[in-house]
Amino acid sequence: MSTRRTPAGSVSLERTLVFRVVAVTVVGLVAVTLALLWTLAAHLRSAADDDLAAAVDVVSSTEDGPGSTIVVDENRLARILPPRTLVAVITVDGQMQVLSAAAIDVALLPIDPRDEAPFAFRIGMHRYRGAVVDADSLALAGASGEGGSVEVDRVLVAIDVTSDRQTVRTVSLVALALTLLTTLALAVVGRTVIRRSLAPLNAIAATASKIAESGVAEPMPVDTPFAETEAIARSVDDAITRRTIAERAIRDFVADASHELRTPIAKVQGWSEVLLEGRLDSDKSRDAIERIVGAAEELGGVVDELALLASLDVTPHVTKEPVDVGALAREVTEDAVVAAADATVTCHVAEGIGVINADAAALRRALRNLVGNAVQHGGGIVTVAVTRDSGVILIEVADEGPGIAATVRGRVFDRFFTTSPGRGRHSGLGLAIVDAVARAHGGTVTLRDSGRGAHFVLSLPTSSGDRQEDVSHTEA
Repeated sequence: MSTRRTPAGSVSLERTLVFRVVAVTVVGLVAVTLALLWTLAAHLRSAADDDLAAAVDVVSSTEDGPGSTIVVDENRLARILPPRTLVAVITVDGQMQVLSAAAIDVALLPIDPRDEAPFAFRIGMHRYRGAVVDADSLALAGASGEGGSVEVDRVLVAIDVTSDRQTVRTVSLVALALTLLTTLALAVVGRTVIRRSLAPLNAIAATASKIAESGVAEPMPVDTPFAETEAIARSVDDAITRRTIAERAIRDFVADASHELRTPIAKVQGWSEVLLEGRLDSDKSRDAIERIVGAAEELGGVVDELALLASLDVTPHVTKEPVDVGALAREVTEDAVVAAADATVTCHVAEGIGVINADAAALRRALRNLVGNAVQHGGGIVTVAVTRDSGVILIEVADEGPGIAATVRGRVFDRFFTTSPGRGRHSGLGLAIVDAVARAHGGTVTLRDSGRGAHFVLSLPTSSGDRQEDVSHTEA
């Protein structure tokens, strides 16, 4: 089993996902908890204020009518007031009587009149919300010690909210503990779930690493429960397949190139050795030199064609230029007539062909290869036609030679393939260059099935949006 190595400085996706999931969940829990605690505190405060309002209403409504005075005592107040109520009655002579279930320091009671109500105050460990109420019509029974009553000036009414605050504090501690426990549980469970979810991705990485180490292509695990990992697996598998095909093509290319170059190199080496030995007279020495020069030219031509094909494969960035395809076809035809005086080469260019943005040098080389092959193998009669059809320029090169056998039609555009081995200089790269130039311009080249001879059609789109922007500018 291949061991995956994590590059130095890289961050684990699993840990990152666990951390982020836990962080987002904790933030959500804290937000919800704070909202609940605020709601609980607001509810308890509202309930305390309601009790305080009820107590104030009891104290303020003890009048039987205008000008009447109600006499109350401690027992009566305890019966009619809500629980947890503190009442401090202040008489007109400054005396105070306190009704409270808890022991308090009377001197700390806020008995002075206040404008705001309710207000909060604290005595010892107890907290209150209270209000000071004027009670001119209220009298306190037995305050004189002789069974009479004393008029009351004001009354402090307060609600003990100590238990409410303790409730909020307790709930806060419980919520904090639950949040911590939930965070720990989520970290453990989340790590397990995320690790299982990343298992297909880890399997893809492990397979890719094994392929990188062994160099042997293996299929990626595409049977995954997630569409994303399946897409990644298919993409990696496709990339590895393309790499394998490219490596095989490179090996084949090197093998074919070495085979193609071996013959001219052997000629150069052989005739050079014969010349060095000095066994030839002047006439034969000249013939040997001509053979060496011819082999060198053949060798240079193959190298130039290989360089052009390599540059077309890489598709370097170049600046295109407007090209008059009709004029280019006429130029190539005229060159062919001069080079092969015994051949009949005609060119027909339809009206309204126009210009396209293209690599003129690459197109010229492709047309030269097509016309040159037709002149060499076409029986001496070659026809070149340039037409335009639905946004596509068609360049047709036809001859009246023996044509191409049906058994090899599928290989005519392969590199180093030739139908005339051993007859002159045939590198087998001419039609491969035409095909590469066509594809670089977003077009195609096809071999049509004609009744006589070979009939090639080079198709080029007229819109630059339909063509690649990168074409070689190298000409052999």
